[in-house]
Amino acid sequence: MAKMSKEKIIAAATQVFLRYGYRRVTMGDLAQAAHMSRPALYVVFPSKEEIFTAVMARLLAAMLDEIRQGLDRFAAPKDKLTFAFDVWCLRPFEVIQASPDAKDLLQSSYEFATEVTTKAFADFEALLAEV
Repeated sequence: MAKMSKEKIIAAATQVFLRYGYRRVTMGDLAQAAHMSRPALYVVFPSKEEIFTAVMARLLAAMLDEIRQGLDRFAAPKDKLTFAFDVWCLRPFEVIQASPDAKDLLQSSYEFATEVTTKAFADFEALLAEV
C-alpha cells in the first residue's frame, strides 16, 4: 500500500513540478494533486525536498534508460551522440520552455536533489564515454 501511495504521489508531483517549478509548489499543492490530505502526504514524504528528489530520480532514470535502450538503433557514433543529447538536453529544455514557471527545476535539482542529480550526470557522462 505504501508503495502505491509513493507512486501516486510521485506521478502527481511530477506534473505539478513540471507546471509550476520547485519554488512555487507547496505541500498543499502536492497533496491536492495526489488526492490526499497534507497530513497523509507527510506520512509518506516528510518534506517537499524528499518528494522533489524522488521526482528527479524518476525523471533522470527514465531519460538514462531511454538513452541506453535507444543507442542500439544507431550505428555511427555521431548518430548515437546526437540521440543521447536530444534526450538528455533538448527534451528537458523543450519541457521547461513550455512552462515558464518550471525554469527553476534545473537549479533546484542541484540544490535539493544534489546526490541524485550528480549521479545521473555522471551516468550520462559514462554513457557518452562508451559511445
